[in-house]
Amino acid sequence: MLLSLFFANTIIPLSNEQLFIINKGLKFIPPCQSHFYYPQPMEEIIEQEYNRLYAENCKNLTNYTFLTNDTRAKEFFSEMKNLLQQLYTRPVPKKLDANARYIYKMIKSMQRKLRKANITVEQTDKSKLFFFIDTQEYEEKVKNYMNKTNAYQEITSGICPLANDLHL
Repeated sequence: MLLSLFFANTIIPLSNEQLFIINKGLKFIPPCQSHFYYPQPMEEIIEQEYNRLYAENCKNLTNYTFLTNDTRAKEFFSEMKNLLQQLYTRPVPKKLDANARYIYKMIKSMQRKLRKANITVEQTDKSKLFFFIDTQEYEEKVKNYMNKTNAYQEITSGICPLANDLHL
């Protein structure tokens, strides 16, 4: 399914290939993210993933009245940790690595170009339509909408006025 792209009074400095990546939509997941996107060491990523899976599985085991310190559960968790170690430390195939690096660099390039051109990218409400607009023009439209509807209040002091309304 292709998304629609809408350009509002702006010149988009992106190539057709970059627009095609945007057209894949918000659910597009670049390959091999853990190798490029996470600045922390792989051991920390493995430990975080293991802790998340461990907590979720412990919750499920106790829901079905299984003991988490049972020998089968301990064996399962040790196997799960070994599997995570294998999956995260196994080298990525060269072809996949090259493709992942190419897409990663392309996404970073798109971000730089849009920031340099002062373009805001938004998704319209309840649709899969991307909206490209000049940042100043977008800010003006937002302020006009806020003034017209009086549904919003701009916080300039940095203190949320809703805190006074909460009765704790």
